[in-house]
Amino acid sequence: MCPGHRPDSQRWWFQARTRDLFASAANANGDLYKVLSKIQSYSLDATIRGAAETGSPGSDGIVWGQAQYVVRFNAFATAFRANLNSGAVCGQARIGLANALHHEGRHAYQAYLTSQQSNDEDKDWAVDLIPIAPASIIEDSTRMRTVCDPNHDASPGVIGTLMPNWQFNGPTVFDPYYAPSPGQGMSWVWWALEMDAYTFAASPPR
Repeated sequence: MCPGHRPDSQRWWFQARTRDLFASAANANGDLYKVLSKIQSYSLDATIRGAAETGSPGSDGIVWGQAQYVVRFNAFATAFRANLNSGAVCGQARIGLANALHHEGRHAYQAYLTSQQSNDEDKDWAVDLIPIAPASIIEDSTRMRTVCDPNHDASPGVIGTLMPNWQFNGPTVFDPYYAPSPGQGMSWVWWALEMDAYTFAASPPR
């Protein structure tokens, strides 16, 4: 628990701030709102490993092919309440609750894209069409792109490692999510999904 903050006051603050962020996006009625609309609901959970995570309704994990997803936040994360800079990951800024909401909203949008007809034929989470930018990081193609390994620091004080010259196997050949399978190289989809979400959240559209 944060010193000086009761759980109920933390919850009320979080709800008010999140409501304002959703309302601002809805009023603009642009691409940011379309992304955030893929969040079915959100809740507070002090037991999650990080500050926030996205999953499927009624499931501990995230399920391929659903249209909406749920987000869990740890409202006691100091960076949320104080709107702190949590340090850039792979060169992308992370500041406060808004950034976390936009990041997790982008993950919900990424997952939503798998529910669109013929958009992920091999069901590997890399998709063919991404209407809302960035449009090329998670594209299931052999085109080279730069992705992000958020769990490996390039040097002291630098969070995450940029991985250039990365490519997928294309829309009909499965790419592994976390670890490579024999004969499939190092096409880790998770690194692309994270780079896409960090990039979107650092410079969200209206």
